[in-house]
Amino acid sequence: MSKNNLKFSVSSIIIILSLILGAIARAEDTTTTETQKPVREKVGEIRKEINSEFKNKITEIKGGAEAKKEGVKKEFETQKDLIKKELEVKKEEAKTKIEGLVGDVKTAREEYKKEIEAKREEVKAKIAEMKTSFTESLTKVKDENKKISAEKIISAIQELNTKLTTQLSTKIDQIENVLVSIESRISKAEAKGLDVTTAKTQVLAAKEAISKARAAISIQSQKVYTTTITSETTLKTEIKAVRDTFKKEMASTSELVKASHIAVKTTAETLAKIPGVDNDQTETSTTTTN
Repeated sequence: MSKNNLKFSVSSIIIILSLILGAIARAEDTTTTETQKPVREKVGEIRKEINSEFKNKITEIKGGAEAKKEGVKKEFETQKDLIKKELEVKKEEAKTKIEGLVGDVKTAREEYKKEIEAKREEVKAKIAEMKTSFTESLTKVKDENKKISAEKIISAIQELNTKLTTQLSTKIDQIENVLVSIESRISKAEAKGLDVTTAKTQVLAAKEAISKARAAISIQSQKVYTTTITSETTLKTEIKAVRDTFKKEMASTSELVKASHIAVKTTAETLAKIPGVDNDQTETSTTTTN
């Protein structure tokens, strides 16, 4: 074989091999494409399913949240109505209690005044008797001016005692009225669920102070101030002793009234310090018959 023929054979073989390899490559590309197509379709379907499930889940969650929200709202409204009804009941109880307090104070005060009036008549009889006795004892005094002066002083002391005990009685009524008003506020605050324990304890102390003051006023109003004159020489000293006794006893009675005022004031201050005690609350003035 010649050299040229050998070169042609080799070139032909190379060309044929190239054609075969190209055909094989094209066949493989066609096979790969045909294989990948259903896979892509499958992936797309899976994605669609996932998106659909996701959307359904979101819708389900939203629906559950709305249902839960509605349930909570209904429960809240139910509880709100129950609390409102409970507060209304407590308010009615407080109102009844306040009316009872006012009624009790009114009754007790009327009884006290009746007692005072009855004893006042007794005191008038004692005063008349005292004047007669005192006038008789003044026969030991020769100086008419001293006699007149002594009689005026004794009469003035007795009149002043009546006037001041009446004023103190009015004052203690006013103090008691304030306490009734405070008790009204305490009852309303208690109905709202506030802690009024300390204030209620102080109310009891204030009532005790008022009771002591009222008893002292009653005793003081029944006192008759007089003396028996032993001689003209001791007249001034004996009259002064009566006047000093009156001042001391009246001051003692006044201090008890003052103590009751302080007790009520302390209670009011304690109540005022309770947070929210007067919130959403319309105060109504409590009128107590004098």
